[in-house]
Amino acid sequence: NANLYWSSVLNLGLSFLLWGDLVSNLIVHCTFSGKAATASIPDANVNVDMLKDGHTPLARQLLQHQSRALLQQQQRSRHLQWIVSVLNSTLLILFNTSISSGTLCQGPILAQTQLCQRCLIGIVVGSIILILGFFHFSWVGLSIRAGNNLAKQTIDTYLPGALSILAFISNALNVGFATSPGGPGAEYYNIFVVSWASLAISYFMLVATLDEHIKRKA
Repeated sequence: NANLYWSSVLNLGLSFLLWGDLVSNLIVHCTFSGKAATASIPDANVNVDMLKDGHTPLARQLLQHQSRALLQQQQRSRHLQWIVSVLNSTLLILFNTSISSGTLCQGPILAQTQLCQRCLIGIVVGSIILILGFFHFSWVGLSIRAGNNLAKQTIDTYLPGALSILAFISNALNVGFATSPGGPGAEYYNIFVVSWASLAISYFMLVATLDEHIKRKA
């Protein structure tokens, strides 16, 4: 039943988003907790033009608050994308493993078929995404305890872009192998949906990271 299948897929996707949003909010809260996050918030009606009227400290405080709020929003979105990507890649590994360890790939002869070989590619790509996600959240944990030095700023600038590029390339290769004739995605809806979902997530993650980088350089 197509309605039952796609409603289940939709419910699972919404569950990933809800859990991802909850965890990403928690991570951002832990990252910005402290004096910088608990500082008093200036009146949002204060105009930056008040700099000309001698209200430099107040306007500067407002700009700092706006900059911190924008950074929180960017990090929350990035964490959400990585959480959903990790969850989706876990499904990719499970679905491909269920085929490669099943009767279709038992024995040395069947294991060499195109279907089984491409299932292995899906498992490898899913594992790569999990490793990239591990690097992302490991650096987040280290950043909470690290100082704001030049090395940290450099890693903060280039690490998200490097991880998102690797994730996009890996998922693009997987979609190419999995959904082409003879691949597991051409035979099984679950792998087809999960493969394309992983590619879509990594695409939006890459676009968001590049946009942040361009705005930072502007």
